[in-house]
Amino acid sequence: MTETMERTMSSGLWEAEQVFKDRIRAHPFIVSCRAGTMRIETLRHFLAQHAKYSGHFTRYLTALMSNLQTQGDCMALAENLLEEFGLDESGSVSHAELYRTMLRNLGVDAEAEKTLPETQNLIDMMYMQCRHTDHARGLGALCLGAEAIVPELYSGILDGFMKAGVSPDHLMFFSLHIGCDDRHAETMRQIMCRLAETDNARSIAMISAGEAVVNARLRLLDALEAR
Repeated sequence: MTETMERTMSSGLWEAEQVFKDRIRAHPFIVSCRAGTMRIETLRHFLAQHAKYSGHFTRYLTALMSNLQTQGDCMALAENLLEEFGLDESGSVSHAELYRTMLRNLGVDAEAEKTLPETQNLIDMMYMQCRHTDHARGLGALCLGAEAIVPELYSGILDGFMKAGVSPDHLMFFSLHIGCDDRHAETMRQIMCRLAETDNARSIAMISAGEAVVNARLRLLDALEAR
């Protein structure tokens, strides 16, 4: 990232990202996971609801890509898409298949569980932002509201399962994404910084969209904790 981009990030986007990460870390659901006090049944419910949300992920990404204005930006995000499908140079299995394998290993039948209203709201919110004709909103939603906060969210969930006695071998989806989603976030950050550098109003749009998705995600964690 260039010095100019770093200055841009520090002027608003960077602070917003840190606030969103802090809110995820401080949520009682994640705090309980890290403390080892989260019931494994509740963690399984999280997996089922998250499956319903993340099952749309490639469509969120393609919706955003359809509104990008340059071929270079589309190509940059296409690398993220190929990795999701397992079609990148690593030749690994798709992320969706990794998640399905994890569900089987942990005895979770996501299709049998009813979609919570909060889960549907998160799905709808992400689609609304990614389909917005102003691609700044889609970038803010997918980066600030999803990819950038993955390390905080997934590492907490990972802690919760491991402290409940689940083998790390059954949790490869989370350990993989803690690293790769940070790379995906960096790709989007670079595009966002360029937009913000030329028009500060775009920063407001990106932060607003990211906050809307983070709020929807926290409401889902509230609902799961209440169960």
